[in-house]
Amino acid sequence: MKVNPIDCYQFHVKDLDKEEVVNRQTKECTCKEFQAKQLPCSHAITAARDRNINVYSLCANYYTNECLLATYADVVYPVGNQSDWKTSEDYVHMTVLPPIVVKRVGRPKKKRIQSVGEAPKLHKCGRCKQIGHNKLTCTNPISYTDKSSIQD
Repeated sequence: MKVNPIDCYQFHVKDLDKEEVVNRQTKECTCKEFQAKQLPCSHAITAARDRNINVYSLCANYYTNECLLATYADVVYPVGNQSDWKTSEDYVHMTVLPPIVVKRVGRPKKKRIQSVGEAPKLHKCGRCKQIGHNKLTCTNPISYTDKSSIQD
């Protein structure tokens, strides 16, 4: 990946096929992975390493050891026996049913969800042998080879 600084906080990161903008100050990237997980994405890591910035400083506070230790600093009491729980009479006799499922009309969708990094299957034309289209949508002229001129 190639990193070009925009200013002291923003970086333009160019991958093989994508271009993303990383903002170190707001901890955002145009790929949205940085905001969703609150962990630096590959673009943010590349930009941080380019400027010798500690990658761990870009992580959210709740991923730190201090936050983990503070979470369990107080006593965590076990739940106890279910018969000792204080519940309202309205909830004791309530029956929870599964949601109503409406069966869709037509043939079910069979398309498999591709894994991360998996390239889609490329179609090869049966007429001109080029990749990217098929025989029905081919606009290339038909190459005609005279079979009588081919001699072995």
